[in-house]
Amino acid sequence: CDPFERFFYSAVRAHVLGDGAVTPDAAAWLRRVVFADGQVDPREQALLRGLRAVARTCPEFDDLCADCLSHDGGPNPKEMSP
Repeated sequence: CDPFERFFYSAVRAHVLGDGAVTPDAAAWLRRVVFADGQVDPREQALLRGLRAVARTCPEFDDLCADCLSHDGGPNPKEMSP
């Protein structure tokens, strides 16, 4: 992981966690970021696992984790537009 990537993921964690909870708005923002390229890579999965381990979550974040962590990282059919 290069220095920029470490910085980026650290900044995302700080932004999303705020006061230790993932809000519905933060979960929606994170969903847009994670699926910006139409797929979930292993680093994004690790980020979600790390957030889930330490944060108070909301249903929207739980749904995002279920969508991202239950497949192999390729395109997610739920995120593909018709």
